[in-house]
Amino acid sequence: MHKSSYDNMKKFIDKYLDKPGRVADIGSMDINGSYRPLFDENLWYYAGIDIVEGLNVDIVVRNPYKWKEIKDNSFDVVISGQTLEHVEKDVDVIEEIRRILRPKGLCCIIVPSAGGKHMQHDYRRYTNEGLSNTMRESGFVIIESYMDETMEWRDVVVIARKV
Repeated sequence: MHKSSYDNMKKFIDKYLDKPGRVADIGSMDINGSYRPLFDENLWYYAGIDIVEGLNVDIVVRNPYKWKEIKDNSFDVVISGQTLEHVEKDVDVIEEIRRILRPKGLCCIIVPSAGGKHMQHDYRRYTNEGLSNTMRESGFVIIESYMDETMEWRDVVVIARKV
């Protein structure tokens, strides 16, 4: 994780999360940092979710595109940072995010729009419009979408609500 991603997630939390609840972090393995410290453990139930065991992973899903280990409508908030670009079927993951998010729950996804390939599986870069459109097609209402041009990755941040 790079600093701008952490900072953008903090902005999301400060602006939109006014009461504690259950948060799922998709692609949570701690690689140069984690969002977990942003959530007070006395107020939030935080579940780190990934496809392999590791630091900051609480739930390992066996199938990256069908998370049978997680019940429908079980989280108030779903976050994901620097993950979707590493997923071959990103639409399937967005649909699973929608499935586990409770009605009217919030989602924050942060992905790069620029920067070089940085892992073996690094499939794509995103635009505001592209990610927002994909999320709308998956049943989300976009609340806010922007590009943070402060670092080389030019993070795209999409904040959405499940209808």
